[in-house]
Amino acid sequence: MTVRNPVVIIPGSSPLWQELPAGDTIGGASPGPAGITWLGAWSSGTSYVINDAVSVGGSSYIAIAASTNQTPPNATYWQLLASIGATGATGATGATGATGAAGAAGGMALISQVITSGSQATVTFSSLAGYTDLFFSITARDTSTGVSDSQIYVQINGDATSGNYTGAQQAAGLASAASATLIAATANGNAMGSAPGTSGNANAVGTTLLTIPNYLNTTFNKMMLSELAQFSGASPDNRTVIRTGTWKSTASITSVKFTAGTTAFLNGSIFNAWGR
Repeated sequence: MTVRNPVVIIPGSSPLWQELPAGDTIGGASPGPAGITWLGAWSSGTSYVINDAVSVGGSSYIAIAASTNQTPPNATYWQLLASIGATGATGATGATGATGAAGAAGGMALISQVITSGSQATVTFSSLAGYTDLFFSITARDTSTGVSDSQIYVQINGDATSGNYTGAQQAAGLASAASATLIAATANGNAMGSAPGTSGNANAVGTTLLTIPNYLNTTFNKMMLSELAQFSGASPDNRTVIRTGTWKSTASITSVKFTAGTTAFLNGSIFNAWGR
């Protein structure tokens, strides 16, 4: 194979195609510069040589010296080819998308738990912000040996005015017919729970589930609803009770205090506060 010099067309000559002498140029012009080698996004692990071109942050750069791990812009190794443009104006708001599927209902969170000790006569919950509804689950016994039916009173925000509370109950049990009665309030609030003493049965226990909905609302008086299951008496006498109570105030509830109706709560009684 014979290597030839460049061949060009020379109009009016014969032959039409002629070979240029070695080292000659066309029309006296010098050869153009070498083209760039586009390598895409810059990489710290790539070794670059002169005329390699890369992109960084939307701008492009050409290598003017060999380098490895020299991030553009760096005037020693790179020259700017094209700079990223300015951010354009915000476009018009698009059409509203379709409504997504409804999420699952949120569950309850345990706010605090108190397990009584030292013959506590009261249990108070005061860090209650951040929820819509309050729930309390209580398993308790009174230390009194002289009663078999003892209450748990609920006082709101330290309000000790008995006239600000009203309550009623519907009771049913093994030993007696169902009955509806009013429960007198005291300075300790409404009788909303059960903590029986051991007069009738050494293993007496009461369980209370108390709900206070919309406790932060400032439009309505606060309503309370409790469900009681009580095991007391020698028979034994198992009773189920529904109680309702009102605190005659539209203020948000910031604290709930439980007071033993006779003496004190047996050590190990459990009080759980929940929020939803």
